[in-house]
Amino acid sequence: MCNLGIEKQKGIATLQNVLSLVFLAVIGKKRVIKVEKVKDRGIAVLAGFSKLPSKSNLYGFLDKISVARAEKFEIACAKAFEKEGIFKGRTVNLDGHLISYFGDLKIVKDKHPTRNAIMRGIKAFIIQDQDTGNPVFGRVEYPREGLKPATVAVPMLEIARNILPDLEKVVFDKWFSVGSLLEYLDKKMNLKYVTLIKLYDNRIEEMKSIPKEEFGPLVGTDRLIAFKDTTLRNFSGSMKLIVVCFLEDGVEKYHGYLTNDYESSEVQILNEKSWRWRIENFFKDFDFLGLDALPSIELNKIAAMIALKLFAFNLMACLKRDMEGEFEKLTVESLFEEVIAFPALVKAKGDRIVVTFYGNYKEKHRVAVETLLRILDESGRNLPVSWLGNRKIAVRFK
Repeated sequence: MCNLGIEKQKGIATLQNVLSLVFLAVIGKKRVIKVEKVKDRGIAVLAGFSKLPSKSNLYGFLDKISVARAEKFEIACAKAFEKEGIFKGRTVNLDGHLISYFGDLKIVKDKHPTRNAIMRGIKAFIIQDQDTGNPVFGRVEYPREGLKPATVAVPMLEIARNILPDLEKVVFDKWFSVGSLLEYLDKKMNLKYVTLIKLYDNRIEEMKSIPKEEFGPLVGTDRLIAFKDTTLRNFSGSMKLIVVCFLEDGVEKYHGYLTNDYESSEVQILNEKSWRWRIENFFKDFDFLGLDALPSIELNKIAAMIALKLFAFNLMACLKRDMEGEFEKLTVESLFEEVIAFPALVKAKGDRIVVTFYGNYKEKHRVAVETLLRILDESGRNLPVSWLGNRKIAVRFK
């Protein structure tokens, strides 16, 4: 908690405020104001309260966290999650998401990725572990003219490498396909990259110039594939251009992919590029935790909430992993509905906090929770919880 930079103070402790905001996200209460709607005292107990803090207290808490401190908290948490093994850490996706703002205050506009419209909002950039789908690091920015691919990607990838020591490759969309950025990744960071090419007329003509006999079938599709070396402005040397040719409504069309990976097969590289869509799935999954629910338009509050909600997402990823089986494939919302959203009696009993479920549960829910508790016990992680009177948590099914 010290990473948040909040000095010890009278009143509600930093840890309890953090837990309150994390648990609000986990139960699908996207906005801080929703704390007033929470009637479940069990959530308050887990956060160390008889009842949850007021919305004004939580807003005040967020306001004390700077952007730099929110990111420091993210990095510390991500390193802890990396030790827990919820990242593979070799390939990451990097993408941006516009959090739309519909209020009256004037903030800069940007293109919304799915609405095909220019809207006011806040840009959130996320680095995601491609293999697991879990977020590694996030950063929020006001849209502005100086927000360039290199100024966004380079510092974020430096942070990602600090968290993921085995990082080898980054996959991103065509907004990032600029020579200065790719030059830095290739020459300074020794990172492989895969990105779509921007379909300018000269690029289309370059792809059309490849002799037809050099195209071969793209296995499993009705498309053809070829590759050649190419150049890019502000990039020294050459890189590989992978070209996919296909027919659409009887018209021959092309997609191009840029990479400095000369070791992997073209098919493997295209698979990695297709897996970039996992970050789009992440944005949809993250919506349950309130990605698009701005606490204000003050960047420090937004950064603080994003940091806490990324923590909540990866906490749920740890739960899914420990419950094993089909639960590992659930979305965050489905995990809430399948496991968390069940009424239970929470009672202090000796050195235990006993959570008892009475009848309204599915068998797979019981198996999942008992598996989780067994793993926690066996790994020595079911420790006494200080804010629960130094009691361990026990679960009963009746």
